[in-house]
Amino acid sequence: MLNVNAKAFVPPTEVAPPPFQENIIYRYRIDTSINKYPDVVKDVQRLNNIPSLLTTRRLFAVKGDLDEESLRYFVEQNILPVANNPENENTSPSSGFLLSRTLLSLNVDMHSVFALNDAPGLLVRLDFPKEFGGEVNMPLNYAWDAFYSLVNRDHRVTAFGYSRSRIGVSSSKESGTYCHYFFVSCVDKKNDRALFSPAELSGLRAPVQRIVSVSSIVPFTCSYRTPVSVVITFGKKAKESLRSEMVADFSFNCACSFDNIEETYESLSLFEESFLDTLNNNCKWERTYIYHLSFDSDIPKEKSLVAVPIWDAIYFVGNICDDCACNIAGVSFSASESGVGVEQLLLRNKEAPFFVNATLSDIMEKKLSVDTTNTLFGGIPQHIRRPFSRPLHQLAIRAISAFITNKDFSFPKEKSITRKTFSDVANAFSKSTYVAKKKCIGTQVLIGTDSYGNLFGVEIDTLSTFALPDCFGGVASRIPECVFVAVLSPSYRNLMEYRIILQDVLVFQGSDVTDTPFSERWGYVESLYIDDEDSWRHASADHVVILRARHVPFDKIQDLLSPLPSDHCTRGLVFLCSTEEISDSHKAETKQTFLWTPPESISLFFRVSKTVEVADNDQVKKALLEVVDAETDKYAPYEDEYVEYYLSAFPDVKKGSIVECLLCRDENDAHWWDILQAFSPDAKKVSTYNEVDEFVHSPSVTQKEVLWLLNASSYVCERCGRVNDKGMRNERHNSYWCHFCWIETGHGDCVYCGRTFALGMLHEQSHLFYCENCWTCFSTWNTEAERGYHVPPPPNAKITQQVTTRCISLLIDMVNTKVPTNDVLDLCCGGSVVRKWMRNKTDRYLGIDNQSTIVDSMRESIHSSKELLPNARYNVICADVFSKDLWMETITKVHPRQFHTIACFSGLHHAFVNEEQARIFVGSVANALVPGGGFLGLFIDANILHARGKTFSNSIVQSKWEDSAVPRIGNHFTITVEGEEEREVNVVPMDFLIAVATEYGMTVMTEACQTLGDLVEKDPNWTKVPSAEEREYLGVLRSFAFKKDSTHQLPSTQPSKVQNDSRN
Repeated sequence: MLNVNAKAFVPPTEVAPPPFQENIIYRYRIDTSINKYPDVVKDVQRLNNIPSLLTTRRLFAVKGDLDEESLRYFVEQNILPVANNPENENTSPSSGFLLSRTLLSLNVDMHSVFALNDAPGLLVRLDFPKEFGGEVNMPLNYAWDAFYSLVNRDHRVTAFGYSRSRIGVSSSKESGTYCHYFFVSCVDKKNDRALFSPAELSGLRAPVQRIVSVSSIVPFTCSYRTPVSVVITFGKKAKESLRSEMVADFSFNCACSFDNIEETYESLSLFEESFLDTLNNNCKWERTYIYHLSFDSDIPKEKSLVAVPIWDAIYFVGNICDDCACNIAGVSFSASESGVGVEQLLLRNKEAPFFVNATLSDIMEKKLSVDTTNTLFGGIPQHIRRPFSRPLHQLAIRAISAFITNKDFSFPKEKSITRKTFSDVANAFSKSTYVAKKKCIGTQVLIGTDSYGNLFGVEIDTLSTFALPDCFGGVASRIPECVFVAVLSPSYRNLMEYRIILQDVLVFQGSDVTDTPFSERWGYVESLYIDDEDSWRHASADHVVILRARHVPFDKIQDLLSPLPSDHCTRGLVFLCSTEEISDSHKAETKQTFLWTPPESISLFFRVSKTVEVADNDQVKKALLEVVDAETDKYAPYEDEYVEYYLSAFPDVKKGSIVECLLCRDENDAHWWDILQAFSPDAKKVSTYNEVDEFVHSPSVTQKEVLWLLNASSYVCERCGRVNDKGMRNERHNSYWCHFCWIETGHGDCVYCGRTFALGMLHEQSHLFYCENCWTCFSTWNTEAERGYHVPPPPNAKITQQVTTRCISLLIDMVNTKVPTNDVLDLCCGGSVVRKWMRNKTDRYLGIDNQSTIVDSMRESIHSSKELLPNARYNVICADVFSKDLWMETITKVHPRQFHTIACFSGLHHAFVNEEQARIFVGSVANALVPGGGFLGLFIDANILHARGKTFSNSIVQSKWEDSAVPRIGNHFTITVEGEEEREVNVVPMDFLIAVATEYGMTVMTEACQTLGDLVEKDPNWTKVPSAEEREYLGVLRSFAFKKDSTHQLPSTQPSKVQNDSRN
C-alpha cells in the first residue's frame, strides 16, 4: 500500500532514475500551515522526517517538466502569492517549497532519501517586513533569483528552498510575526559554512538578518511543528514549578542582574551561542525540542534600577527564535515577583503566553508563542467594568485595529499654547475656523457600541478593553454601531462616580466618518440628543454616565469660562479645526489641535526619588522630583526641585511614587510645586524633561492673551497673509499691512533715530532699517570742520609724542571727507585729541578710558572748553574698553544707538590676545557703526619691528622677542619707549586686521594706512626734522582706517518667498 501511494510522488515519464542527475532539480511543495505549534510527542506515526512527510503528503512532488521554464513557473506560483496575511492561507496554504537534486520517492532506493534527511545545512533569515500586511512577494522574488543563481551550479548543494512561518498567533488576524527563510542542504557537515561568502551574500538583493547552521535542515524547515520552543522563567520558584512535571531537553541559566547592562547582555550572548550550537548538534527534529532559559535573579522593583527592562530580555530571545524558525512557547514568573514590567506583561497581554508558576506541560498544552512584533507593554477603575461577551470583545479588538494600532491612523495631538507657539496659533486661528471645548481631566478611551447598542470601551494608552452598562445620559433608546473618542473623568460629586465625556466620533451608525469635517461629524453626535457635560455634574446609579462635550464657536467662548467659580482651576480649553478630517491627521499639512492651560492650572507628573524630613516640622515632608530623560528613557532629577506636602494629606507618598504636581508662581515669576494626587509606581506616565522645562520656562499665556488670539483674523496682513498686530492700515490700498510689509515697501522703524513707519531702506548686510534722513546723514560729512587744525601737544612733549598727536589730527582730516564724523566713539581716548573733534564740529562724542584720573581731567577740560558747539554732547566714562560687557552693558546705557566713527589711537593690541577675542572686538566695532561709518586708529607694526631682530635698541625704543615668537596673532613682544616702563604688546597683524574687517563688511581705506613717519613727512606744515633713531621709531607706528559698507536694499513691490519663509 505504501508503494502504491508513493507512485503519486514520482514525476511523469520518470521511472526509478538514478539517485543523482546533473542539472536536474525536482520540485516539492511544503503543504503545512505557516502557524506552527510545539508537539513534544514522539510517535512513530507522527515522526518528523522526509519519509513521514511524503507519506502524509505534507511534502509532495509537483507535476511538470524538469526544464528551467517549468521550474521558474513553479517558483513564481509559490512566491508571488506570498503575503503577510493569514487570510491568504485559504487560497495558498503552502508554507514553502523544496528543490532537490535527488528524487524523493518511497519506491526507489531510500538511501538518498535518508541521506538528504540527515544532511546539515544553512538557514538564511531574510530581513523582510515582519508585520501584518507587509509587502514581501516582489522583494522575495528578486532575492530568490539571486539565491538560485548562487546555489544552483554548486553541486555541494543537495537541496534548497524557501519556507515561512507566523509566530505569535492570537485572535486578531493582524497579530503574529511573519518570518521568511531560504535554506540549503549540503553534502556533508564540512561544506555547510563554505557555501557562502560575504561578497556572494550581497547579491541576494535583500538584507540578510542571520545565517544559522542547522543539522538535518530539511526536516527542520519542512515540519508542521515548531522544531525548538524556548520557555523562559524569571525567579527560582517559577523555575522549580516548570520542572515539577517535565524536564526540558536543553537548559541554560542566565546568571545576571537586570541592573547591569553589560552583565545581562553578556549572559544573553552566551545563551545565543549555546542555542545556536544546539541547532547544529545532530538533532533529527523528529519532534519539538524544549529549551529552558532561566533567570534566577530578582527583577528590580524600582524603575530607576532597571538598566535592561524585562521585556528587552524577552525580545532579545524572541528575535533569536524568529531568526531560527523557532519560538518562545511561554514565559513564567514567580508568584513573589512584582518587579517593574511584570504586572504590565501579565495584565496588558491577555492572550500572550505569560504565566505565573506554570508547569512545562501547562505551557505546552496552550500551544502559544510570544509575538515579538505585537506584544504590548493602565487607568480604568475596576468597579465600572462589565463582563465581556465574545462578540463585543471582537468589536473592541476591531476598534483597536482600526483606530489605535493602525499605522495609517493617528489621533490629532494637542499642541500647547505657550510663548513659543503663540505665533503659530495666531496664524492657524486666522486661516481656519476653530471651535473650543473644555479640557477634560482623565483617561482617553474609545467608546463603542454593537448592532444592539451594547457598550464597550478601550483605554487608548494601554489598549485595555472593557464593557460598560447602558449609560448614555438622557438617551432613552440604544445607539447602535458607533465608535467615539472620549475621556473617562472622575466626577467631583462622588469619589466612586465617573463621567465619560465624548470628544469626537469615528464611526456613526456603521459608517466610517473620519473623512468627514469635524463640524459635520459633531452634528451627528448632537443628533443623538446625548446630554452635554454641563447637564450632569454627577454620575448615575451605575457609577458612570456618558455625556458629550460642549463645543462652542469663538464668539461664545466666554460661556465656557464664566460659569466657573473664581477659585476653580480648570485645565483650560482645547481648540479644534472644524474643517479637519481625522483621517488626515497623520499628514504634515494637517491643521493643529491646540491646548490652552491657564497658568494657575498647569500640572505635570513626577516620580519621587526620595522623601526627606523637614527641619522643625514633623508634619511636613519633602519629596525630591524626577522626570524622564527623553533620550535615555531613564529617570533623572529635575533641576534639584522638590515638593513639600503634609503627611496627613498624602501618607502613602514614598520613593518611587508618582505625583501630579500643580505649577504655582508668584508675581515675581518664582515657581514652586503643590501635590494634587499621588499614585503607586508605574500607575501614571511621568512627564519628560522637555515637557516640564517648556512650561516652567515658557509658561502658558493668560486668558486675556487667548481672547486676543480669537481676534487674530483682524491682524492678517493683506499683502503677505501673516498675522502681526505690529502694523497699521495702508490707506492707499485700503487694507491692513504688517510691520514687515511696510519695511519691504520702503517703510519701517528706523533703528538710528527711532522714527516709526518712516520712508527708508534696509542695509543690505545687516538688514537693519534706516529712514531717508539717516541715510542722507550717513553719506554727508562735516563741511564746516576746521581742516588743518592740529591739536597742540602737551607741554614739554618729546618729538615722538608731538608727531603722534599731529598724525592723529592728520588722520582725522584725511577721513573727514569720506565718512561721517558727527557721532564719535573714542576708545582708550587719553584726552590728547578731544579738542580736534571739537574743531571737527562733531556733535556727539563719547570717550572711554580705564584710568579715572584721565577721565576726570577730560571732563573738566570739556566743561571749561569754549570750542564746544552749543548743542554738542560730549561725555567721558571710565570703563574697561576690552571687557566682554562693554558694548551691551556699558555703552548702550549712555549711547543706545550706533556711531558714525569709532577711533582707537592707543591700546588696540589689548584686543588681540588671540584670534577669537580679536574677531569679537572687530565684529563689535562693525555692529556699532552706521552704514558708511569709519573705524580708524594707530598700532605698532610688529612685522617691521620683528624684521629688525629678536632684540632691537636705540635711544628711543627697545624691543625684545621670545625665541619662538613670530609676528602673528597670539604672539607678543616687549617694548620700552623713551625710558618708560617696559610693557608687553600683543601682535596686531595688518593682513589679519584687514581680512577680519572685510568679513564684517568694512573696507580698508588704503590711503590712510601709513606709518607715522610717512604721514608727517607728507605734511607741508611740519618743519621739525626727526633724527634717524626717532625716524626708526615712527616707522613702526602705523595708522589705519576702514569704512563700513553702505549698500542699501531697494524696496520690493511684492514679498519674496524667502522673506515669507523667514517670518514663518
